[in-house]
Amino acid sequence: MLQQAVFTGIASTAGNNHTLTFDVDFTKAGGHGYDWLTSYSQAFAAAAAAGIPFTLNACGPELPASLVSTCNSLRSGANTFAVTVPDDPFVSSDGSTQSRIDAYEANFGNRTITIYGNAAISAASLTLTHSVANLGDTGDSYVSYILSWTSASTAVLIEMGSHLAKGGTDPDGWGIGQGSSSIQGGPSHFSLRKLDGASTGGQDNAINSGGVLPQQTATPTSTPTLTVTPTPTVTETPPTPSAGTSTPTPPPASPTVSPTQGPGPATATATPTSTVTATATPVLGVPTATASPLPGVPTATITPGVLPSGIPTLSAGMLALLALVLAGAGFWLVLRS
Repeated sequence: MLQQAVFTGIASTAGNNHTLTFDVDFTKAGGHGYDWLTSYSQAFAAAAAAGIPFTLNACGPELPASLVSTCNSLRSGANTFAVTVPDDPFVSSDGSTQSRIDAYEANFGNRTITIYGNAAISAASLTLTHSVANLGDTGDSYVSYILSWTSASTAVLIEMGSHLAKGGTDPDGWGIGQGSSSIQGGPSHFSLRKLDGASTGGQDNAINSGGVLPQQTATPTSTPTLTVTPTPTVTETPPTPSAGTSTPTPPPASPTVSPTQGPGPATATATPTSTVTATATPVLGVPTATASPLPGVPTATITPGVLPSGIPTLSAGMLALLALVLAGAGFWLVLRS
């Protein structure tokens, strides 16, 4: 949480040495409130890392109108001093404070706060003291800081971040349910006490636990695994011929004709190159058709057999008609000698 203090009309002191005393609530009922100080830039970086980026008008309307111009003048001036925030050896009931600071600084660098003045600042330092002994922070406790600087400035601007304690199990966290978001009841305070030994009159900022978001836990999203089932390869097996079906027999090879010279007409002797025997299985239900002989015409007997697949089978009547047509056309088998 960002904190800012503007002082005007600062009286001179011996050696121009000045001090500001302020307190922060370290624990409330054992829960951690503000646990250490940071710079503005570190507060911005931590917010961005948590996914909460923001912008700030450092001299905005939160200041009294009479101090806005003073704030702008100091922030734009050349008189500035970065003050190192000291280590904290305090041992809380929830563990080491410094080990958590180390984890924070590993991410965001060494911690500082900043003083601006209307005159040169030659030196500055910061000290801290816990209100209870080690392990004694199970109730309410606070840390008292003293900021010292050397300058003739009559107006100063002090800027810092008061770190809100984290719960959870991160290295810079205090444990589940032990962060500032878990504090029940009253708010945690950042309070000004004294400037150069004089009371500042109850100046403080407070934050209620309801204004602090608890640490978010990411919910993992499962990614389904796609299992591919291979598609079986189908191999076609040729069907086995059923009973009553014959496989067409290839036609016989053409005969070789060898002429023989001698008296009289030449005689041609046909020598077949191969002999093919075909056995036809009758088709059930198909009758045998016999053509009636004609005078002087050889008798042709037609016996239907198994036809190759795809050739239609003729009926008995059609077969008889075909025989008559062939006989009428004068097809003769003549062997000439």
